[in-house]
Amino acid sequence: MAAEEAVAYLQAVAYSLVEWFTRVLAAFNPLLGDQVLGSGLSSSPRRYAATGLALMVLVDAVVAVGGFLLLTHVLGLSVAAALAAVGLSLVSATSLVMTVLVSLPRIAYASRGSRLEPRFPLLASSLATRLLAGSTLHGAVLELAERELEELREFRVELEYLRGAVRLGAPLDRAFEAAARITPSTSLKSLFSALAAAARTGAGIEDIIDTILREYLFNVEMEIDRVTAGLGAYMEIFVAASVMLPIAIGVVGLLLVFNPIPGLDFNTLLFTTTFILTPMTAAGIIVLADNLVSRIRL
Repeated sequence: MAAEEAVAYLQAVAYSLVEWFTRVLAAFNPLLGDQVLGSGLSSSPRRYAATGLALMVLVDAVVAVGGFLLLTHVLGLSVAAALAAVGLSLVSATSLVMTVLVSLPRIAYASRGSRLEPRFPLLASSLATRLLAGSTLHGAVLELAERELEELREFRVELEYLRGAVRLGAPLDRAFEAAARITPSTSLKSLFSALAAAARTGAGIEDIIDTILREYLFNVEMEIDRVTAGLGAYMEIFVAASVMLPIAIGVVGLLLVFNPIPGLDFNTLLFTTTFILTPMTAAGIIVLADNLVSRIRL
């Protein structure tokens, strides 16, 4: 009995610590819960906090023991000096782990959103196909989560979340609202919010999906237009530089012939322009163009 009570007490203490650590992480990142679920890092914020707490304890233990042994036995410092140095190291290690635990869900959430957004038409069209085949919205969600999960594996988090909520008896509109809150995809968030409203009002679901798809394609078209305009501007700069540099070199070369400048001759100017300025200009324009084009994911 005493052993069982001790185990129960330790479990209660561990649960309290995890609850406290979850609140600490949420204080630094109020959207931690939604980001943890939406990024797929963990099935719940508490589990993520428990894993993070265990990682922090492990890191602190390694830093404390390893640092103390290194300082006292290898570097020969006194115990007081070693303890002071280990204390500072523990503060730094704890701060680093906390920063990682707070920032990781945010980074993973944004990264997954950029991957989901170009795949959005696949999920929307699959859902529309099920509805046009005669399935109810409730049945279409379950069919997608059970039969097409492999093809729609990028949306596994949202589909499994919806399936779990539906099987637990949650109202379909609330399930869609919760899924809209955790998903990192802007288009998918709009679709789930619209479906939540449709589940409450009984509005035409096929029309809603069609409207969301048209809006998505319109946004992609607008982004392509912006990228095309930007690429045109970069190409104009590159062409202008390619035309003006030879003219400028020729003019400066003529001036140097009639008015030499000590330490500067035509050959040096030609070498600098040909092998330094022109390649740097081309490389800069390529980097800017690549960054601009990478915004479009199809």
